[in-house]
Amino acid sequence: MIQKLLKSTLIIASLLVTNLVAAQMENPIQLPASSPKAVIHQQIGVTDISISYNRPQVKGREIFGKLIPFGKVWRTGADENTILTFTTDVQINGTTVKAGAYGLHTIPNKDRWTVILNKETKAWGSYFYNKEKDVLRFEVPTTTTAMKEAMNFEFSKVSKNSTTISLNWEKTSISFEITLNSEELVQQHIKSQLNSLPWFGWTGLYNAATYNLENDVYLDDALVWINRSIRNNRNYSNLTIKAKILEKQGKESAAKSIHLSLIHI
Repeated sequence: MIQKLLKSTLIIASLLVTNLVAAQMENPIQLPASSPKAVIHQQIGVTDISISYNRPQVKGREIFGKLIPFGKVWRTGADENTILTFTTDVQINGTTVKAGAYGLHTIPNKDRWTVILNKETKAWGSYFYNKEKDVLRFEVPTTTTAMKEAMNFEFSKVSKNSTTISLNWEKTSISFEITLNSEELVQQHIKSQLNSLPWFGWTGLYNAATYNLENDVYLDDALVWINRSIRNNRNYSNLTIKAKILEKQGKESAAKSIHLSLIHI
């Protein structure tokens, strides 16, 4: 009897192993995700900001305080880490955050949430969250919003130097602002480009000088660039821009001299 039982057990175990191996060798089919992947992107000056996340849905459930417990770290989405990426340094809540990708976690509470940026971006949700890898933590108030079946992030209040990120799900919303110095970042971006082939032509230098003139920033740099443009290819367009830069700098006599010379071009 015991021998028969052992034999039956071995047969069952063998079948289970065989089925498992066969399942691993098969090609799985792809089915719709219960929490679809989403990516949103916003450009501010030369800075790209993006959020990659999976969108859970309410499905008739009570979300905050029940499905998502208060006082515990939440992945702020579903499945893998929600990832917030910046291509330049930015400021959040008065703190400089270096360019790069960060796991975005939160700690929901009834009236206020803690927002967390963490160095880990490859983990599954918040199950492997390590506070020692935090880059930034700050608190934001909650607000009540219209019902959102699927969780979403959005950019709003987009300006030259800032934007607001909002998270909305169920009837709860939180927001925080990202700020940056676009003028300084644009200058760095221009200079890095002019360290290459555009320095030997006239149009790239002309366009860079024109940008600074039109935005009334870094006029000394603009003058250097337009002088180089004129050296590479003296023409009506770059001479006109030089005269306008000199006028902005209060150098009326030098500007007038260029305007007079344009009559003969």
